[in-house]
Amino acid sequence: MPIQEGPLSPDSFAFNGNVYRVGMPLVWRLLDHLWRSPNRSASVDSLALAVWQNQDHDVSYLAVASLRRNSNRFFRKYDIPLQMRLKDEKVALHDIRTSEGFSHV
Repeated sequence: MPIQEGPLSPDSFAFNGNVYRVGMPLVWRLLDHLWRSPNRSASVDSLALAVWQNQDHDVSYLAVASLRRNSNRFFRKYDIPLQMRLKDEKVALHDIRTSEGFSHV
């Protein structure tokens, strides 16, 4: 039975029949949240509960930028053709094989 691509609880990511350990809880929770969100994107303000597991957490743009960099390093390390982008207070996953933003991998 093939593995469905995307985040796997508690801290892995499946792609192209392989499972890779993310190893960074905040990065995994951000990936999981975006993967489940419409258009694979979310506002920075909406990340407090999903990523930090605290509705009252003050989410900073710099903290999200750091998670974006770590996510993109993870994708490059395992040749996963995704890229996380942060623009205008939104964070999104993009399939770098397409020019039209995200399409299901």
